[in-house]
Amino acid sequence: MLKDPKAESFVENFTDHWLELKNLGSMPPNPKNDRIYYDYNLEKAMGEEVRLFITDMIHNNRDISTLVTANYSYLNEGLAKLYGVPGVTGAHMRRVNFPATMKDRGGLTGMAGLMAVTGNGVESLPVKRGAWVMEKILGFEPPAPPPDVPEIAPDTSAAKTVRDLLELHREEASCANCHAKFDHFGLALEKFDHIGRFRQQYVVEKKKTPINAYVEANDGVKFDGPEGLKQYLTNRSNDVVHGLLERMTMYAIGRRLTFLDQQSLEKMSHELNQKGNGMQTLIQQIVTSDLFLNN
Repeated sequence: MLKDPKAESFVENFTDHWLELKNLGSMPPNPKNDRIYYDYNLEKAMGEEVRLFITDMIHNNRDISTLVTANYSYLNEGLAKLYGVPGVTGAHMRRVNFPATMKDRGGLTGMAGLMAVTGNGVESLPVKRGAWVMEKILGFEPPAPPPDVPEIAPDTSAAKTVRDLLELHREEASCANCHAKFDHFGLALEKFDHIGRFRQQYVVEKKKTPINAYVEANDGVKFDGPEGLKQYLTNRSNDVVHGLLERMTMYAIGRRLTFLDQQSLEKMSHELNQKGNGMQTLIQQIVTSDLFLNN
């Protein structure tokens, strides 16, 4: 069943739902500032990168932790130029191993399309990115913001960086408790701009401000930038596996999980771990589970 061409529609629909890939292109960048996005039709390539990566994981039953540990992806010439990867020509997508010096790439957090869907077409949104990592990769639901609190957007045209703005925002106790759970993920990813291009500094009206991507998570672990985040998520691979199990199960049964579902979920999680945490095994566990068959 998974080798049937119709399985492509499953990958497309699930990634649209799980990773919010359906929002890719909803806020496209300025053609004047980001010509590469249009010259190479990067919106299409960004979506294909994610879907080909997930398809490969399913077909080869790769360990689910590969979502965060991979040192390869699927690129064409346009994406390779965006990433700074040499030697890739032509519009067709193919598997490319990243150079050893490019440890910030590979896995979901290094994909331009997923950085784009967590931006606004002009700048990155670290709060949105952080909440996205917490929910989509680690599987924990971020708390909803109070209704009277506006969204924070980077304002590097002023004297303060987005990190400074977030620190001011967290002076409010009601804000601090929530933001402490995920802001560090988004700040670590600030070295990727709104279309996933690597950067070392903010540049606004010729003013350059170095980006500080060194963070401390709410569990006390410190790490630096996208490479450090990859390692942090690798060390939490059990959460990555369980998070995907929950997301895909909810997608398969078409509803949210309840307390009554936890026993079935824990059984699936245990059996999945015993069988090696493969991506294809995950799907087989779900479609043969009582949760799915009796839904």
